[in-house]
Amino acid sequence: MFKVGWLLTKRLRATTALYYTFFLPGVLLHQVVYWLAAGLLNVRAERSIEWPQAQEVAELRLHFVQLAKDTGPVKLAFINLAPLTAGIIAVYFITNNILRLQTFAAMLRDGSFPDLPAAVTFLTSTPDFWLWVYIAFTIANTMLPRWQDVKGLRVVGAIIAITVVALFLIGVGDELLLGTLARPLVEGLNALAGVFTAIIGIDLLMVALLGSVESLIERVTGHSATFKNGKLITFTREELRQQREQEQARKARERARRAEMPAGPPSVYNLPFPIPEGPSRDSSQHEPIIVRKEEEVAAPRLGLGPSPRPVMAAGRPPEQRSLASGSLPGRLAGEEQPPEQRPDEQKSPPAPADADTGGDEADEVDGITREPPEEPA
Repeated sequence: MFKVGWLLTKRLRATTALYYTFFLPGVLLHQVVYWLAAGLLNVRAERSIEWPQAQEVAELRLHFVQLAKDTGPVKLAFINLAPLTAGIIAVYFITNNILRLQTFAAMLRDGSFPDLPAAVTFLTSTPDFWLWVYIAFTIANTMLPRWQDVKGLRVVGAIIAITVVALFLIGVGDELLLGTLARPLVEGLNALAGVFTAIIGIDLLMVALLGSVESLIERVTGHSATFKNGKLITFTREELRQQREQEQARKARERARRAEMPAGPPSVYNLPFPIPEGPSRDSSQHEPIIVRKEEEVAAPRLGLGPSPRPVMAAGRPPEQRSLASGSLPGRLAGEEQPPEQRPDEQKSPPAPADADTGGDEADEVDGITREPPEEPA
């Protein structure tokens, strides 16, 4: 109904006014009974009749009668249940005494198809049939209270449950509840079930009518509307068609993806991790790779470096001459070591031996006196 109002007016304020006007019979019954129940329970109620403000939510905000802020939760619960009770009584009277739905249901009870046209004709032959259907529809959709307004009934329900348990414990529960109150309770529950069944049937009928009117207006004007998170969203019919196609394509892709997934428990190996791209085949985009032969590096010399020119004092024994000539440790004592010679020096020819002195006299070479070796004993 809210969407039909917007499609006809294209303004939220006019849509809200039309919405409340459409449900006016139910709104009047609800607020009058609400105000009378507050007076019966000695709760101060103030009338606050004002034009409803523009809203985007298809919700009837029935706050035309304001109660005192110090109202107890139990009294508040009974006051909010009064419109529900009055609505059930009104719908029961309309459906059974005016529309004669019980007779209509009895005619369809045997399930024979030839009786259906006769039953429908009997039902619609009621004077002002559509008017009473409309009144029952508005009353049924405005009588239900909000849950936060009837929380005080939890205390009443707990008291009733404790009373019933106590009656069964003392032995009078079977006789009182199952014997005396069983039949009235069953009849009352059957009547209540019949009322809500009639409400469901009337709601389905009105939804079909309002849906047909909405589709006709959308086709003529090219505009459409829907509700998302309780708020009205408007768009054109073409945009609605595109959104539906996109939604169907998304669901198809989702079903295909689920069909491709392997059966069994979920695994990390089945997750679609991103795969990096391969190297480009265009060699001009990359620098050439040059491979060179590794050059051999000379190992460091572990010696003591070039030895200085050996200097030996005259008259030293061979052991001391060996140490003075720069021989490495670890040589045997008394072993002659040839003097090291630098590569840039040239070997000088050996000096000729003195013929007069023989081999027993000391030789003098480059100013260094060398004594002949001693003969072994």
